[in-house]
Amino acid sequence: MDPTSAASRSEVPPSAWDRLCGPDDLYSTHRWLGIVERADGRPTRLLLAGGGGEAAGLAMVLADARTGRTSDRVDRMVAEAADPARVPEGWRRDPGSLLPVMVCGGRHNGRSRVLSAGRGADGPTGALVARAEREAAEAGAASVCFPYVDAADTALRRVLGRRGYTAFPVGPDHRLDVPPGGFEGYLAGLSRVRRKSVRAERRRIGRAGVGVRAGPLAEAPLEALAELERRGEEKYGRRRDPSRAAAHLAEVAEAFGDRALVLTAHAGGAVRGFSLLLGHRDRWYLRTSGFDYAFQRTLPLYFELYFYRPVELAAEHGAAAIVYELGADEAKRSRGCRAFPQYCHVLETRPRSGAGRGRGARRAPAAGEEPPWTQRRSTGASPPSPTGTTSST
Repeated sequence: MDPTSAASRSEVPPSAWDRLCGPDDLYSTHRWLGIVERADGRPTRLLLAGGGGEAAGLAMVLADARTGRTSDRVDRMVAEAADPARVPEGWRRDPGSLLPVMVCGGRHNGRSRVLSAGRGADGPTGALVARAEREAAEAGAASVCFPYVDAADTALRRVLGRRGYTAFPVGPDHRLDVPPGGFEGYLAGLSRVRRKSVRAERRRIGRAGVGVRAGPLAEAPLEALAELERRGEEKYGRRRDPSRAAAHLAEVAEAFGDRALVLTAHAGGAVRGFSLLLGHRDRWYLRTSGFDYAFQRTLPLYFELYFYRPVELAAEHGAAAIVYELGADEAKRSRGCRAFPQYCHVLETRPRSGAGRGRGARRAPAAGEEPPWTQRRSTGASPPSPTGTTSST
C-alpha cells in the first residue's frame, strides 16, 4: 500500500502543512506557496506521507519554458552549471530536452527539502521522492529536479543518489547568525580591517544625508519600491513589470502582516533604496531589494540595507539569524555570513528519443526499487558525497 497521498495546495489545511516546516523553510510554507502560485498561475501539488509516527511532506510544481522563475528552469541551471563535467553531455547539448520538469522541494532559490517533523529519516523521504517521480511520469514530465539541496541534507541526498539523480553544485546559500551583543557583537566578529571599513561606510551614509527608516511593508510606498526593484532586475538583464511587482508586494504585505518589515533609505525627499525582510520562526529572510543607482553610485547603500541596519534591528527584535539569497558570495562572507553549499539534483524520466513529445515517460519506480534507467547513463563523475560538510566563515 502506498503510504503517500497527493493534493492541491488549497486542499491541505495550512496548519497541517506548516507543522512540517522548520526555521529554514519559510519558502515552503503554505502562505508562501500560495503567493507564488497566484503570481505565476502554476498549481502547487503537496505530497504527504505518514507512518511510524513520522509525518513528512514535499511540495512540487510542473514547469516549462514559459516560466521565468530561476528555480523552475532546470534547462538554465544545466546550461549555466559551474562544473559542466558533472552534467551529462546530452543535457549540455540540449538542456531544453529536460522540460517540462517536475520541480520539487519548495518555490525559491535555496533549501529544496522534504519537510519532516522528525527531520532526516530515509523512510518517508524515499516514499515521497518515488511518488514525485510517478506524478512526473503521469504528467508527461521529461525530468524531476530538486534544484537546491543543502550539502548537509544527508537523508535526501542519500535517497536521490540511490535513485540515480545527477548532482552538480549551484552555489551556496547564506546565513548571518545574529550575536547576542547586537551590532557591536557583530562588529567584534569581523576582522579589524573589516570593522574599520564598516564604520567608515556608515559614516559615509550619514554624510550623504541618507536616513534609513524601518516599518511595516503595508505602510510603505509600494509603487516606489516596485520601481526600484525593476531597476535592480534590469541592471542584471532581467525584466520586471512594476505594476505586477507592486501587486506582489501588496500580497506579501497582506499575507505576512507585521512580519513583513521594509527598510527604506531616504534622501532629497525620495526613496533611494529598500530591502524587504520577512519573519519566520526565529529568523528573518532578506527577500528582495532595489536601489536608485543614479543616486547611489559608490555610496554603500547595499551594505547598509542588507547587513548593517538589519543586524541592528534583528538584535533588537530577538531574531537569531538573517537568511540571504544565493549569489554575491564574497560580499556576504566578508560581512560575516556563513555559506551553505547547495546542489541541483536532476533525474531524466523520459527516454531521449521521447523528449518533447508529451506523454510516454517510463514508469517511475516504487520506493524500494532500483530505477531502471540508473545504469543507462554515466555522468562522467560521481555525485558529491552525501556527507559533504558545510563551509563557514
